[in-house]
Amino acid sequence: MTELFAGRRVFEVACGTGYWTQVAAERARAVHATDFNDDTLAIARAKTYAAPVSFERRDAYAPAAGPAQFDGGLVGLWLSHVDLARMDEFLRAFNSHLQPGARVLMFDERATEERPNPPASRFDEAGNRYEMRRLQDGERFEIIKNLFDRARLRR
Repeated sequence: MTELFAGRRVFEVACGTGYWTQVAAERARAVHATDFNDDTLAIARAKTYAAPVSFERRDAYAPAAGPAQFDGGLVGLWLSHVDLARMDEFLRAFNSHLQPGARVLMFDERATEERPNPPASRFDEAGNRYEMRRLQDGERFEIIKNLFDRARLRR
């Protein structure tokens, strides 16, 4: 990742607590990290970065307000949370921030024998897979967690 983004202006979707933001910033010219969650953005803002990093509370499905400004794009551990019925909308919005020829890195986890995912709580009509999650305070909530193998990702 550091080599891929060396010297580039990177647009990051769903930066969370800034873990991958720090990695990208090791050699990037700058990173613009976005997330919809104020709590995780606060954690990310408190970290130290090797390159200038700006933060924005932003919906991942929202297109750029102006011309594309970034020659790098990062989507780390977010694709599995994209609503399949809105995948095209997400990809168009993400692409609207990127200049032609931008380098893009998208990655996510997948179920393996060594690291199985929790069982699905349900599937919806769009084919989204859902899982139940529990916070440290015991609160439970349901999230989209789509798992992609090579064939499904290509589709």
